[in-house]
Amino acid sequence: MKKITLFAAICCFGFAFNAKAQSPFGVGDTMYVDGIWYKVTDATNKYVEVTNDNKGNNLWANAANRYTGAVNIPSSVVNNGNGQAYSVTAIGESSFRICYELTSVTIPNSVTEIISCI
Repeated sequence: MKKITLFAAICCFGFAFNAKAQSPFGVGDTMYVDGIWYKVTDATNKYVEVTNDNKGNNLWANAANRYTGAVNIPSSVVNNGNGQAYSVTAIGESSFRICYELTSVTIPNSVTEIISCI
């Protein structure tokens, strides 16, 4: 009986430990941090680009996913899902498409590529 209980406890502890150890996001995965959507472009070096929303949804139909006002892009962001920091190196395709209420965008020096963002 003691062997089974100890084995069960070890299995549960191992499961809880694995559940806590979050793996880094992969290329193409998205995150939402402080009002801005980011997509991972390089998982090894932890690079992300600004994107228009989390799944490429139809921005014409969903006004809630559009950027408005002043957008201040930081040079790096911390993913709330895994606690890892990612450098913002690009502004992705159509990131600010049909964002009619956008007034300004502040771009950090870490951004080295702007892909047709409108």
